[in-house]
Amino acid sequence: MDSWLDLSVPVVTGMPVYPGDPQVEVKRALRVATDGVNVLSLHMGSQSGTHVDAPYHVNSAWPALDALPLDRFAGPAVVADIRGLSARAPITPELLAPALSEPFSVTGGR
Repeated sequence: MDSWLDLSVPVVTGMPVYPGDPQVEVKRALRVATDGVNVLSLHMGSQSGTHVDAPYHVNSAWPALDALPLDRFAGPAVVADIRGLSARAPITPELLAPALSEPFSVTGGR
């Protein structure tokens, strides 16, 4: 693999979470001016933001994330820009067609 493209979303207070999961709260805990360091306090569930559902998430007898090889999570990909789609709107083949028909370079973009 020549390069990586980080697709993770920023972790911020109030970001969307799965119904029933803990809400995300990010707040300043320490400041350089008063405490000598900058530290944030994070309150969130393990399924918040960009994450991988390990098999263990749905069955305690299956492997946890740290038991899975890292190379299982890397490989060729196509990036489709579907920003602007409303929440819970279906991602259809028609929406993905433009991304699948054009060459993409992770280092140089389209």
